[in-house]
Amino acid sequence: MVLLSLAAVVAVVALFIVFVVLRQDSGGSADRSDGGDDRTEDSNDDGSESSDEPTAPEAPDGSDEDPAAGGPSGSDEATPTGAAFQPDSVAVDAASVWVTDAACGVVVRIDKRTEEVTGAVVVGSSASGVAIAANSVWVGTRDDGSVSQIDPDEFVVTAEVPLPGSALGVTADGDDVWATDPFDSVLYRIDAATARLVETTPVGLDPHHVTVVDGTAWVTNHGDGTVTVIDVDEMSRPVDVAAGATPLHVEVGGGSAWVTNNLDGTVTRLDDQTGEVQAVIEVGTWPHALAYTPDAVWVGTESGTFWRIDPDTNTATLVEDATFSSIDTVVDGTDIWVADALGGTVIRFDTATGSVGSVVDLADFGDCQTFEGGFEPRPDPS
Repeated sequence: MVLLSLAAVVAVVALFIVFVVLRQDSGGSADRSDGGDDRTEDSNDDGSESSDEPTAPEAPDGSDEDPAAGGPSGSDEATPTGAAFQPDSVAVDAASVWVTDAACGVVVRIDKRTEEVTGAVVVGSSASGVAIAANSVWVGTRDDGSVSQIDPDEFVVTAEVPLPGSALGVTADGDDVWATDPFDSVLYRIDAATARLVETTPVGLDPHHVTVVDGTAWVTNHGDGTVTVIDVDEMSRPVDVAAGATPLHVEVGGGSAWVTNNLDGTVTRLDDQTGEVQAVIEVGTWPHALAYTPDAVWVGTESGTFWRIDPDTNTATLVEDATFSSIDTVVDGTDIWVADALGGTVIRFDTATGSVGSVVDLADFGDCQTFEGGFEPRPDPS
């Protein structure tokens, strides 16, 4: 009996050893497979199942996906500095389109006529909003807590305006630059002529976007479902009005303020004098960017749809073949320029024809590694 018991124990131990060895081998294979997308210059994996083609992140903002994996430069070696472009905000002047890139910490200039990238300026981590004022380009940063003034001809930062907190949404009105701070829940006012912070006004929770029209500032408060309305001559008396769930962008026109509600999939139309709700209009999932033109309101979603709202009927119509993700827009005559963070592109949408005019793929220009150690602007092709 003793011998039989001993033999049984030995058999169990042997089976346990075999199980452990097999498990270690399987775990090692799994580890190698899971790490296949995180390739670096020192990587020596065979990568038999991996692709050199770029993969888009699942969401334009706050995604858990690493945009550096399989970067758009065509290189087999992707590093954090080689992350793909993620256009975040867009502004225009007479000759150029200016696009901030959150991943690279730069603002990129696109020549309108040729639709080629002609240069860029490094401004710091998490570059966000961009606006044009006092013959300068102004760019906010979420992490660095400042707004940079850029000379558009020399491609250099000429001034940095330090802020107590962050700068997310940036807009301009005359010689004023406005920036929202989502962490401190305030709106900053900067004098563009002197590059100084001149006013800080409390608004709602987690302010996102600001627009200023006819002496009134409108601020979407992403965190509490409101829009703060401020008379810029009486900054101490802001008024909050109700919008929808997680409002993102606001534009004013046609006697109304139009607000995208990201969680609701709707646009709220507010009376621009009383703040009363005039209509709630259903659009696609995750509406974000918004543009007002004299005969329509254009709404872009993060989910890749584009909508036209008729202000006379408050009805929304899906635009065919406009399948880009929209994070920000700017009206430029009969064109709307759209920042598409998910696709790494800038879209020129033709409102006259109601169709996509052209697509500028920033991956053709490079990636974040392009700006490592500084950047020399390219000659203007015009």
